[in-house]
Amino acid sequence: MQGKRPRVILVTDGDEIAQRALEKAAKIIRARVISRSAGNPTPLAGTEIVELILLAAHDPVIVMLDDNGTWGQGPGEQALRILVEDQRIRVIGVLAVASNTRYVRGVAVGFSL
Repeated sequence: MQGKRPRVILVTDGDEIAQRALEKAAKIIRARVISRSAGNPTPLAGTEIVELILLAAHDPVIVMLDDNGTWGQGPGEQALRILVEDQRIRVIGVLAVASNTRYVRGVAVGFSL
């Protein structure tokens, strides 16, 4: 991918269920998941994630970001800020997910693509 900015899809969940689902979906669309970004909370700094994106063999690249419910700006949000501000990559989408969440009612989906 030298010479062009890798396309990146950010997913706001990093638990095992989300990771398995994203890895399956990535195979179908021939994308690359940065599996090391999975975790509750996100175990890598944004700068580390950017470096992994730049090394990825496939495009687009899927990255998981998770705060594990941390109030304020947690690790996932800190990494997210670095990713969207880095000019070497191009964020093409953000998928807001809350899989495997306890003690919440959830939100009714009015429209989905």
